[in-house]
Amino acid sequence: MANCAGLETPIEILGLVARNTFELYLRFLHVLASAENCQRWRNETLTDQLDIYDGFEALSPDQAAIAEFSREIRRVETRAQELGIERARRLPTVRELAQQTGLDSEYRAFFKIYSKLVHPSALAVNSPATLQAPMYHVTLSLNTQVYGWFMMDRAGEHFIVSVDDCRRNAMARFWAAVGLKPAN
Repeated sequence: MANCAGLETPIEILGLVARNTFELYLRFLHVLASAENCQRWRNETLTDQLDIYDGFEALSPDQAAIAEFSREIRRVETRAQELGIERARRLPTVRELAQQTGLDSEYRAFFKIYSKLVHPSALAVNSPATLQAPMYHVTLSLNTQVYGWFMMDRAGEHFIVSVDDCRRNAMARFWAAVGLKPAN
């Protein structure tokens, strides 16, 4: 999302992308730390899916739709049980992940910035022009790249794969997805 318009990308998009990249990096480090953390992440997948279904089911006035959601919930729960996945009792917060991965100072430095840009903060609503300053765009773009590269570097170390190969593969997939040929 952040790559399409470069530094001209709307600040809300850059903020979301930077925040998501940072959170993914925290999650990635957390998952790599132990098999137990990896299983917790797998469990979160089920929890997220069931939470969505529960929400749709609660909002639907149609009994046939409610019955369909109930069937789907049972199907997903049965499949999860076959795979050894359980509904998570409690999801870790981003702050907890930052503390557990030793990135608490980065969390404290950047997360307020991300939140002010992603959520309808008073600054974003009352003074959107303030957020158009180039420093915000550059900072978020660099932040996204840094944590993206950190992730790729750690993946290369952990899985013994070439970061350059991962980058080339990701770029090839990007260009194929947008239906364009890469510029040389």
